[in-house]
Amino acid sequence: MNERKLYLGIPLSGKAKTRIAQSIEKLDDLPMFTVRPENLFVNALYLGFVTDENAAWMAETAGEVCAGIEPFDMMLTTITTAPDEGQIKTIQLVGEESEPLLALRNAFERELMGKQVDGKRFRPRVTLAQVKRHEFSALPAETLSVFPQSVSISEPVSSVVLYESVGAGAKRQYLIMDEFPLG
Repeated sequence: MNERKLYLGIPLSGKAKTRIAQSIEKLDDLPMFTVRPENLFVNALYLGFVTDENAAWMAETAGEVCAGIEPFDMMLTTITTAPDEGQIKTIQLVGEESEPLLALRNAFERELMGKQVDGKRFRPRVTLAQVKRHEFSALPAETLSVFPQSVSISEPVSSVVLYESVGAGAKRQYLIMDEFPLG
């Protein structure tokens, strides 16, 4: 049985990717593996390992969900480390919560995962880098004082993409399987 590792994500424009790259350049001296620009997207929902048959159903359902949500704007505002507590694993670009984004995420969870979504919250996140944990944890505290870093990226959201994750480590790629317009 063939399974694929799938995500529903919000693609970023070339302009946003350029702004992100400029912000990340300032962090070049940190021990990390940066995500290639073509792999940058907002993870709307991790679908897990999915059979081809279920992937087809998920794509159809995601398209139906997207058709019921109007395009909207999303704000990405902070470069920070994650998790907030404990051993840092990634550097992320985090955005502001918004009603349209929450409605999209909730609809995906409800329709694709059968989850109750009342009272949930959702902030957009883009993984920018995986840190070299051993080296990163040895850094002096003042080196990490660059976090959080404020940015201001307004990104129009007009579609959602079904991504397949292939490869591993620095060779990981996110291939576009399908794209679903909003509205």
